[in-house]
Amino acid sequence: MKKYIISCVLLFTIAKSFAQNSAIFKIKYKSLHKYHVKMVTDLKMEMDAVGDEASIAEIKKNTKLPATITGHNGHDLDLVTGKLNSDNSFPFTMTFWGMPSVMNFNGKQIETPDPLKDRIFYGTGSPEGKIHIDSVSGKNTDRKDKISCYCYYQ
Repeated sequence: MKKYIISCVLLFTIAKSFAQNSAIFKIKYKSLHKYHVKMVTDLKMEMDAVGDEASIAEIKKNTKLPATITGHNGHDLDLVTGKLNSDNSFPFTMTFWGMPSVMNFNGKQIETPDPLKDRIFYGTGSPEGKIHIDSVSGKNTDRKDKISCYCYYQ
């Protein structure tokens, strides 16, 4: 029994020492600065479905399960901040340069154009990293795009 307890304690100690530590990243901005952000996300996953036999059979008519999904997407943008105002806010412009999104679903490639490419966002921000987007401009920007972009980055 002693060996069992010692083994469990030892196993727990080893597992705890190799566990991932968490880190908190907080975005902060300075007035009168230019920031270049390039963020890329790569995805590799296997997805399966659970449910009743009829539903699974219907899904399997159109796709192989488990499904293999890989992807690559991201953002490439410049953020330029203006002079700090008396209310501790500053104006900013955020220009998206575009980055295509490529997904591969069970061997079939799906390319998606970047809906934010060549868009310029105008708004106000705070040194603590909070931003409020007032307007969006860019080629082929219609009312629907402006509303969805506003909600996405608020």
